[in-house]
Amino acid sequence: MNVLLIAEARTPPSRHTAHSIARQAAAGVTFDLVTWWPPPAALEAVTDLVSVLGPRLEATERRGDGSLRARAWSRLVLPTLLWRAFRRDRPSVEAAGRADMIVALDTPATLTAWQLARRLPTPEVIQGFDAADAVLTDRLRRPRG
Repeated sequence: MNVLLIAEARTPPSRHTAHSIARQAAAGVTFDLVTWWPPPAALEAVTDLVSVLGPRLEATERRGDGSLRARAWSRLVLPTLLWRAFRRDRPSVEAAGRADMIVALDTPATLTAWQLARRLPTPEVIQGFDAADAVLTDRLRRPRG
């Protein structure tokens, strides 16, 4: 089974999520990760493809002033930026084409996952890795045949 993980958040996934991804990878699930920010090394080690779409250097990051206006702007604009960057990145588009499941790891990534669900007939789209982990565990336990 091939799973595409999409994330926008600057904060890395929790240790529980990273551990669950490593456990599923050891069971034979392949993961591709498309993210706006560079992922932690532990997560990068268990994924086949890592595609970083956003700024790659700390110096190029824009820091908001924390005001309500800045936070509202980032909640509206970042999901759209992620989707637009995803569409232009050939490895990301190819990973979506071969995915059996697409997982939005955080809320801003939901727009990209939703857009892919509209365009691709095959993959199942899930919000949050805990839900995806339950589905993957259930599928791995079911006898094939």
